[in-house]
Amino acid sequence: VQLGDTGNITTSAQLWKVGENIPETPSVLCKNGLVYMIKNGGIVTCVNAKTGEIQYTERLGAAGGYFSSPLYANGNIYTAAYNGVITVFKEGSKLEIISRNDLDEKNLASPVALEDKLYVRTEKHLFAFGK
Repeated sequence: VQLGDTGNITTSAQLWKVGENIPETPSVLCKNGLVYMIKNGGIVTCVNAKTGEIQYTERLGAAGGYFSSPLYANGNIYTAAYNGVITVFKEGSKLEIISRNDLDEKNLASPVALEDKLYVRTEKHLFAFGK
C-alpha cells in the first residue's frame, strides 16, 4: 500500500498484490526491502517489497501448521512449526537454510531474541539458546 494517500484508497494506493502462498495466521516479516511469508505446510514466500516480484516460494522442510510469526535476528530468520521444528534461514532473495532443530513439543508461540539468546516457548518448556 502506498503511504500518504487520503480518502478512499481501496484500490488507488495498492502497489502490488500476492494472492497465493500467504500465511493463515503468522504475521509477515519485512526486512531490507523483502517481505517474508510463512504458510502452513512450511512454505516460505519472499517478495520484493517495492515491486511485488516473488523472489522465491519454497518449502522449509518442516511441514505442518505454522501459528507463530517469523523472527529476524543477526541476519537470520527463525520460524517455528506447530510440531516443534525450528527452522533458521538466511535473510535474502534466495532461500538458504542454516539449520532445522526438532524440539519434539508442540509450539504456538513466536520465538524471541534478547541479549544474544533465542527463547522458544513450547507446550511444556521454555528453551533459551545462546553462547
